[in-house]
Amino acid sequence: MLPRLLISALLFAFVAFAGAFPHIRILNEGDDACSKEKIERINQMILDAKNLASSANDTLYKPNVAKSSGFVALFGSNANPIDIANKHFAPFNMTPDVPKFVSSVQNLTAKDLTFTCPTYGAPKDTTARMSTRNWDDGDDGPDQRNNLIRIYPSSFEYVVPDSTGWHVVDTLSVPTAVRAVIAKTWFDEKAVPMGFTLVHEMQHADAFIGTKNHCIDVKYTNTEGKTVKAYGLQQAQRITAAPKVVNAQNYAWFAFLYRTVWVFPDK
Repeated sequence: MLPRLLISALLFAFVAFAGAFPHIRILNEGDDACSKEKIERINQMILDAKNLASSANDTLYKPNVAKSSGFVALFGSNANPIDIANKHFAPFNMTPDVPKFVSSVQNLTAKDLTFTCPTYGAPKDTTARMSTRNWDDGDDGPDQRNNLIRIYPSSFEYVVPDSTGWHVVDTLSVPTAVRAVIAKTWFDEKAVPMGFTLVHEMQHADAFIGTKNHCIDVKYTNTEGKTVKAYGLQQAQRITAAPKVVNAQNYAWFAFLYRTVWVFPDK
């Protein structure tokens, strides 16, 4: 019997893309290139994201998952778990563990998806850990007509105040973050694992999950009356049912929380 993730991935490849899955590469030369050290972290990030997606996929194939509190909290009571598995998590199984390199983002095609490592001041939200550029997005300067996952410096490390001023710390690995949650110590928002963020970011990447499955960052009005993006776990749960299934962060939380202590069937 084929593993569930493999079955899901095969269905994804046949139905959604019919062989058109993107060529995933890492930029290693020129502007926005990723250094050797960052490439090592990116490869680990991809492995972590694939493991998270695999756990999520297995959970979604359990018989009663649609009625579990974890599923309902993040996707609502009317969502189809198999549909979510095939469209949003199965693509990760087709991602290479170690992508090949590309020396330029010029002359790439709509079938290419490239990881780049811009410095702050690059296009899009410069406070983000990552951002996505899709082929059909509007004018975006030198990145026009490309599929990119931009990985900003804050994905790799963050600043921590101390008695002497500050020091720099690497963002957490997925296993370390999971242990923190299980121990109920949690962790600073800035320490969020790269694999977690990649599960989120790939939900924006049309070349990866398909234009029809594109997710957004749903906005939410918090208790102070401010409109914010629903990134936090409480925010992800409190948005209404319809936006839950199009909020990219809900997929990242679902994949991550299966590894901890949340309520899923047969866990």
